[in-house]
Amino acid sequence: MTRSNSTRRDGYDQKTYGDNFDRIFGSEKERKQREDAVKIEDHKHSAARSKSAYVMKPMDPFKSNVDGSIISDRKQLAEHNKRNGVTNSADYSDSYMNNKRSSMAASQERANKTQRIDALQHVMRTKGYE
Repeated sequence: MTRSNSTRRDGYDQKTYGDNFDRIFGSEKERKQREDAVKIEDHKHSAARSKSAYVMKPMDPFKSNVDGSIISDRKQLAEHNKRNGVTNSADYSDSYMNNKRSSMAASQERANKTQRIDALQHVMRTKGYE
């Protein structure tokens, strides 16, 4: 090994290096305990976040493009949407859209299969294979 590949200065043996490392970062057992404590704390915080309430900021009033009414809160928006048969783009999360796409793809595959079967049956009837 060349001198430039050396990872430690000359004069440090493995024991001295290990002792210094443990003195700075703690023994392997202490590091493991700290790691476990951090994982437990992270778990506690994530559980608390998932159970906590989410308060949305008030929405600014706006004029509906559908019927011209002024909508100033979420309750009015929900009633407006229901009354006019419209929806808000915020109602569609990524998971909802992914599920919708996969169900649409599955129904499209079923429709294509039905169309192919109908076309084959039509050809068989017209050509006299039945």
